[in-house]
Amino acid sequence: MAEQFAASPTLVQLTITAALAGAAMGQVVLGTLSDRFGRRPILILGYCIAVFSGLMAALAPTLPLLIAARLAQGIGVGAGLAVARAIVNDVAVGPRATQWLGTIAVFTGLGGLVAPLVGGWLSTE
Repeated sequence: MAEQFAASPTLVQLTITAALAGAAMGQVVLGTLSDRFGRRPILILGYCIAVFSGLMAALAPTLPLLIAARLAQGIGVGAGLAVARAIVNDVAVGPRATQWLGTIAVFTGLGGLVAPLVGGWLSTE
């Protein structure tokens, strides 16, 4: 990516920082909005933001646009993280809630491990 965008590796690493910062912001902002407007609309909004910004990131012609797209993608993903936990807390208690929250944690962790591998594979094809 550094070669493609003629940028330093430090600037390219901002794409990761932007995604993580966006996920944090998305959890706070969209998670709070889900309490006000309901879980479903905010979850759909978050997924739409994540998909649209993912397409923007894939087609980004410049590094600043890629960084902005990754920030937006993180915000959308943050909605999924926050709202999924809120839904579990709404419908389950005790050991059942713990089981569901554990399942969410496993899949969240797997996504973070598998996504870079798939991205690397796609970029070499």
